[in-house]
Amino acid sequence: MSENKKQTKEAKYYDHPLNSRLRELVNKKNIAAFAEALGVTQDAVRQWQAGYTRPDVDRLGKIAEHFGVTSDYLLGLSTDNIPDLDVRAIVEKTRLTKAAVSKIMSGRTIEQVKAVYLGEYEKISDKGTGYAVSALIENDHFWSAVDHLAAALFFEELAKRLGDKPLIEQGPLLDFDMGADKFANIYWQMAKDKLSLLVEEMRHAEA
Repeated sequence: MSENKKQTKEAKYYDHPLNSRLRELVNKKNIAAFAEALGVTQDAVRQWQAGYTRPDVDRLGKIAEHFGVTSDYLLGLSTDNIPDLDVRAIVEKTRLTKAAVSKIMSGRTIEQVKAVYLGEYEKISDKGTGYAVSALIENDHFWSAVDHLAAALFFEELAKRLGDKPLIEQGPLLDFDMGADKFANIYWQMAKDKLSLLVEEMRHAEA
């Protein structure tokens, strides 16, 4: 049996979710800090990554805390790597959905953007996903677009219930001589216009 095959056979935990997650989370830049935080040697961490051994169960909490992920994520029981407690707090504060918060929190850092788009080129900017999301939220056109999108969704849902009947027939609170579907189309277009203004304004701001 070749040495490679022998090593592969001995690495019985290589495909275990915990070892796979550790390979994903630990890299050459933070392996020393990770090993120090857990009170183990760097060689022990490499053994985990290679699948020859696994961390003890009592280290699971420390590993999750170090990387800011959930224990379920480490064990392969969840694909959501954001701690539920953090997500719930943000959801309650912002009224965003859990999926939306997770998307924002798992957005690319500037280092990831550089790796994808800039390769080995020198650092150009510190503006990553967080900066882009902040710029959107701070812009008045963004909130106008959100308002219009909310109205469009409302009238689309109303159209499903009422059909194409003029809203004036539904009572004094909806005193409009048009169907809900037409209102939805109007607000979709208004949202699109606001988003176009937003893009142009951000583009010129960065020029």
